[in-house]
Order: sequence, then structure tokens, then C-alpha cells
Amino acid sequence: MTHIPLHAIPHLVTYWTLAKLSLAQLNKLTPYQFMALGLVTTQKSMAFKELRQILALPMSSFTFLVDGLEKRGLVKRKRAVHDRRQWLLKSTPDGRKLASEMREKEPAILQSLLSLASPDEKASLAETLSRLPFLQ
Repeated sequence: MTHIPLHAIPHLVTYWTLAKLSLAQLNKLTPYQFMALGLVTTQKSMAFKELRQILALPMSSFTFLVDGLEKRGLVKRKRAVHDRRQWLLKSTPDGRKLASEMREKEPAILQSLLSLASPDEKASLAETLSRLPFLQ
């Protein structure tokens, strides 16, 4: 198991979070819409209940969030075949395209944000990231 020093975690999380929030804002998505779209596009379809629990939103807020994504044509609702009481969310071709474009832009945005880091922070981050097995 790779050891990442605790002092490096806040830096990694801060830059990663800023990159994600920047992508959401550039694409006129709320942070929750951004997260929901990202989760739905990684699945064939996702149950309302499951996604709502992951996002930890009350039903009224979640419904409003889904309405916004649906109005933009990024997701669509459908009834579950096995249980007609259950609703599923499925990403549309436009939703998958937007998610793909955001994934492609993420490294450039992260690089831009990292340009604001001090040389010591960059060295610390580079050393920490070099310990992650999936980046080697």
C-alpha cells in the first residue's frame, strides 16, 4: 500500500476540488449537477435513490437538480423495468459528450491552478503524486 503523507492531502484535495469546481462553472453546472452528471455517465443507468443518497440531498433538492440536467438534455428519466415504482437516470449522448469534454479539459485546468503553487508546494505535490501506483 502506498503511503501518502497527511500534510500533502490538503494540497491535493484543494487543487483537485478547485479544478472540478472550475469545470462545473465553465459549463454552467452547479457542483451537485457536475457530480451527478459524472456519476450517471459512468453507469448504464443509475437509480434515483442511489444517486440521491450518494449526493446526500433531500428529495426536493434532488428533484430540482435532475430537472435542471433534464432541461439541458444531459440526462433522461425512465422507469425501471423490474420495478415500475423506481426511477432511473440515464445520460444522453449530449450528457456523455459534455462529461467527456470536461474530462479532457481537466488536466489543463489543474495545470493552470498548479501554476499558482509555490515551488515548494509543487515539489511536495510531485513527490506525493509519484507515490501513487496508478500514475507510475
